Amino acid sequence: MRLVSYLIMVVMLWVLSDSIVDAQQEPQKESLPGHRSTSPTRQQDPWHFTLQEIESAYKFQTRFGQRLPNAIRSLPCNLGKREVVSSYQGTEITVPCGFIRQISKQLRELIETGSAKYLFALDVDRANLAVPSDLWETKYRKLPSDSVLSDLLREPSLIALYHSGAYLSVADPVTGQVNREAKAWQDKSNVIGYFNGRAPTILPPDPSGLAPADPDGFRTVATIYFQAFWLGESLFTVNGRPVSFDFSFNPGFFEPGLFDATVARVGR
Repeated sequence: MRLVSYLIMVVMLWVLSDSIVDAQQEPQKESLPGHRSTSPTRQQDPWHFTLQEIESAYKFQTRFGQRLPNAIRSLPCNLGKREVVSSYQGTEITVPCGFIRQISKQLRELIETGSAKYLFALDVDRANLAVPSDLWETKYRKLPSDSVLSDLLREPSLIALYHSGAYLSVADPVTGQVNREAKAWQDKSNVIGYFNGRAPTILPPDPSGLAPADPDGFRTVATIYFQAFWLGESLFTVNGRPVSFDFSFNPGFFEPGLFDATVARVGR
């Protein structure tokens, strides 16, 4: 069913793309210096989508799309619980409510600051979790595999690395003109979130368009995934608009590495 949902979403994007280009003229467009007037057509670059196309795909995802397996239940945290039980690679883990609240806060701030717009695969759907390399070696490396993640989620020096807009096309696929809103989004697409009260850090855009590597002295230890859905287990509001979503340590259809060579690049 997940594969069917994804295929339907892709077909809808292709059908909508021509009508969106013809029916709407983007305000505030300019040409990039040195940008060719004949940019790649949709057929030549099937992995990148305009703002309108991504918005249309997001509406489909929230109403009819897939859900993440083994979604972490945040409701008990709102009822006074200090941790909830979840799973990671078939192993039961405990997830502290403090971690759940911080991830939700970071996702809300991504949208509020314009670093992301939507919680799904065409924008931001995961974060790599990392800790200082020396701390990993001295404190966590030798811990049992069935308990190390639960302990890491309580680590104050833990950070989350986000990369948004991985499928975003900044230039119009037909005219080659640059959409200023899309460009501003892309320029803030790499973000570090913290779990010690520190404000998030927006990293300079990578010229290659790739997701950020681990900061110097840090080691990635896990990945957490999120996906918007109208019946999602978690909820926050942005400018009065509710965002309902699931998050999990288990990926859905987009397995890690499945499209890394293609979809990790941002159209520039």
